[in-house]
Amino acid sequence: MTRIQSLLVTGSKGFVASSFFDHLATLPIEERPVNLGLVARNVPPQLPDELAAHTKITRIEADLSKPWEFKYPATHIAHFAEDGSANAYSKEAAGNFVSMVEHLVSWSAELDSPTVFLASSGACSGHLPIGEEIVEADSGSVERKALFVESRLTAENKLRQAQDKGQVDLRIGRLYSFIGRHLFEKPHYAVSSFVNMALDKKNIEIEGNPRTTRSYLSADDMSDWIYRSLGPEVGSENLSIGSEKPVTMKELADHIAGVTGSRVTLLKPTISGDYYVANNRQTRTRLLVQERTSWQTAVDEYLAFVQEKRSNERR
Repeated sequence: MTRIQSLLVTGSKGFVASSFFDHLATLPIEERPVNLGLVARNVPPQLPDELAAHTKITRIEADLSKPWEFKYPATHIAHFAEDGSANAYSKEAAGNFVSMVEHLVSWSAELDSPTVFLASSGACSGHLPIGEEIVEADSGSVERKALFVESRLTAENKLRQAQDKGQVDLRIGRLYSFIGRHLFEKPHYAVSSFVNMALDKKNIEIEGNPRTTRSYLSADDMSDWIYRSLGPEVGSENLSIGSEKPVTMKELADHIAGVTGSRVTLLKPTISGDYYVANNRQTRTRLLVQERTSWQTAVDEYLAFVQEKRSNERR
């Protein structure tokens, strides 16, 4: 793809952005952005040395839920920012996510129709229950998830309207679940939670339905797909950024247990579960990509990373 001149990255301290920067550092210099603008609420992150040494970096502190007043001559924007809330399913979080995109649209209007990648959610493509019964006690959770999805769809539509006006060249990436070393910052996710349980020499405990199903794309594949989507003539149709290989919670736990010698325990399995797996066929065709790393390999690499990190912390 044509080399990007000036790429603005929001949410630059999060899992997606951190994995994205790791990927950029592995690319030949001539394939990386010439300039990178890093936006974060507090001090923006330090980049991998190899990337920082050969890229002009502009660090920007900004609260994106307020009007964007900073200046940066972006030709491309990767909007990875979430909602600035501890609870992504809250009403406040949903409102913040939409407000950020509204500010993004207003800010982009001052530029020359930049290419914009919106990190939306795979939940917008469907979130299907397993089995015919839904536990009544979980109805509040269903409502909160519906609010989460509604906010993402609203944000997507606001950017589509901006594209119709010629203000942006839009890419919508609906992101699913991923595995990469920056997961250690998200201990409540299934992969990191199961790994930590196993390394603490405890049983791997599964709460809820062990048939709940996810798909896991390696963080490097995720980052590669996102970066390729910023190329010209990709189009604005939805891009499913996620694996198409289904993995139940039991399969995930069994794999980690097999590597670590731990055991798997089921805690109060419930009737309901869900199926959250990407259909990435169109994305693979349009971006000319494949799933290069299996979920098992990604888990093994993450496990080795956590083991090394723990060992270094004990020294």
